[in-house]
Amino acid sequence: MGLRTEYISNLIVSYDDVQKMQTAQLAAYDYICGLKSYNELVVVLGTAATILGLIFIKSTAVGVAAGLTSLLSGMSSSEKETLKDVTNAGVRGLASLSVYMYNNRTRYNLVKADFPFLKFVDENMTVVQGEPEITSVHNIDPPGWIV
Repeated sequence: MGLRTEYISNLIVSYDDVQKMQTAQLAAYDYICGLKSYNELVVVLGTAATILGLIFIKSTAVGVAAGLTSLLSGMSSSEKETLKDVTNAGVRGLASLSVYMYNNRTRYNLVKADFPFLKFVDENMTVVQGEPEITSVHNIDPPGWIV
């Protein structure tokens, strides 16, 4: 495994976006854990295709699956365990954001949040590695951003 870097990216997302991000990251986690085959991963990622570029850099289901396969092939067992832990933390963080957005769906339709990413530079792959921190919300009525 090559160089890794951590960074924060402030993204504007809807509830639907977060649901797709969570679905995609959970599918990646299941693949990393050996619970999904390559083909199953591609199928699930295909349902979240519009959001793949935000969380994995690669924008196609096949591209993400191939990137994960490449990433895993160069990892030791301890590195794979770390990747599982980081990916799972991202799934849980996205779930937390999803719950917040669902619970406030009648008030807010978008959030701006700082998403913590871990990038695998050589493979050009990223994963969400924790809970996004909301920086502002978009009010439905009256419309506008609230910090």
